[in-house]
Amino acid sequence: MQKLSENQLETLTKRTILENEAMAAELKYQSRQVELMVTKNQALLTEKAEMKRQAQLAEQTEQGLAHKSQVFQKTIKNLVRHCWQCC
Repeated sequence: MQKLSENQLETLTKRTILENEAMAAELKYQSRQVELMVTKNQALLTEKAEMKRQAQLAEQTEQGLAHKSQVFQKTIKNLVRHCWQCC
């Protein structure tokens, strides 16, 4: 009877060791995946910040060009009016 219990205990111990090793391997894999995700996330945050900066610059450029266009249109109207008055 005691021999059987010792065999069962030995089997249970071996199985537990194998399960622990499998869990350790899985934990190592998951840790590596998290590290990769953190690195990728940081790269995406950097890219997002750069894209936001570029969008702001584009918006500022667009506003500047719109203002210049209005000034040029006003100048053209004044020149056309002046030409009509002179001719």
